[in-house]
Amino acid sequence: PTNMEIPFKMLNACSWANPPGHWVFAAGLTTFAVELTVIDAFTGARKTYTNGLGRTFNTQLDQSTPFPCP
Repeated sequence: PTNMEIPFKMLNACSWANPPGHWVFAAGLTTFAVELTVIDAFTGARKTYTNGLGRTFNTQLDQSTPFPCP
């Protein structure tokens, strides 16, 4: 009950996806309350993923993030 795991991956799909962009994948192996914020260090754009206490953290497959391609 004191161990939370959240595998996280951000994929640069700028050169091959249509439309191009950055994708975020996160899988929560927990029922803890979660607030996961991803911040673009260059633009300051941010996106937050949340989960309530006692609920299973659903897998996030976000292909429409606000993070621009260079």
